[in-house]
Amino acid sequence: MGSGIITALLSFVLSIVGALIIERLVRPKSRVIIGARHEFTFLLRANEQQPQARLIRTRDVTVQNMGRGVARSVDIIFNYRPEHFEIWPSVRFTESVNPDNRFIIRVDRLNPRQYVQIEMLSGNELPRLMEVSYEGGQGVEKDTAWIIRPKKAIVFSIFSLALFGLFCLIYLIIDGAGVADSLLRLLDTAES
Repeated sequence: MGSGIITALLSFVLSIVGALIIERLVRPKSRVIIGARHEFTFLLRANEQQPQARLIRTRDVTVQNMGRGVARSVDIIFNYRPEHFEIWPSVRFTESVNPDNRFIIRVDRLNPRQYVQIEMLSGNELPRLMEVSYEGGQGVEKDTAWIIRPKKAIVFSIFSLALFGLFCLIYLIIDGAGVADSLLRLLDTAES
């Protein structure tokens, strides 16, 4: 009787531990990536209103949550405040300055696959992005060129056909002699 209770308790504890481990592995996580899509310098030529030529610089920084979970309290930190900036698409954000005089844009949340672009414009040098952090980690710098993703139905169809082809290949390998004999008999009957 004592060993039955111990076995039941042990299986209960192992079930709970196993469930917690599996839940931790499959829980949706956020994964924030950062990238600069473009940077450009314009030369504004001298004219009647502006007697001296002037350089105008632009930069676009993109921050995107590529994970399956919500990224909360996303802090985008620049070495100083840009002269002019816009955030697109419109999201709720706050501006602040930390004790090191670093300019911080805090986005409350980024849903899965959601992104924000920070467009900056300046007649002087533009600030550099120092880091992006969020609850759960640091942002990772990646090449953020637009990725065209095929529809799930197309991906599923291609995967299904590839899997069917793999099964056919395995069948041919396993039953190779029988298939080869059948093909030879079929060719012989076609010739006669």
